[in-house]
Amino acid sequence: MTLVVAVSALAALGRAERLDALAALDEEVLVPEAAFETLVAAAPETPAASALVRLGDADAFRAVAVSDAPLYERLRTNDRLADPDAATVALADLVSGAVVAEEPYVGRIAAAERVPTTTLPGVLSTAVADGDLPAPRALDAFDDLLDAGWYGRPDLYAAFIRALDAAD
Repeated sequence: MTLVVAVSALAALGRAERLDALAALDEEVLVPEAAFETLVAAAPETPAASALVRLGDADAFRAVAVSDAPLYERLRTNDRLADPDAATVALADLVSGAVVAEEPYVGRIAAAERVPTTTLPGVLSTAVADGDLPAPRALDAFDDLLDAGWYGRPDLYAAFIRALDAAD
């Protein structure tokens, strides 16, 4: 399934210096141009922004414009939804993909639009189950996310560990 990565997930991976996890995925990874531009413009000289540009150059993901998608136009009228997040949900809908987001509101909007969603732990555990990523590397990435300030409920961490164990 095509994964469409939201700003919240890209930012979390960037803070954890784990944007390389996107390159390990066998799935097509798309990033709305609005999300890509938002992150790079916010901190163009940071290691995370540089890594994001390098990954794009290496074809680890594709930045895609969705400015003419009807769902995007409708979602942009929601004052509580940032433009890059509206683009993420609209792009996932357009390509029949799944939204990868860490912001709960984006997930609720996607669910309301019947667009599948997942989180970074979900992507990591699926990558392990599919053989795209070794379990120790996925666990290291998850720990780096936690160390960088990503909040994971204890039950989510336990479920992630169970998923890794089941994939071994």
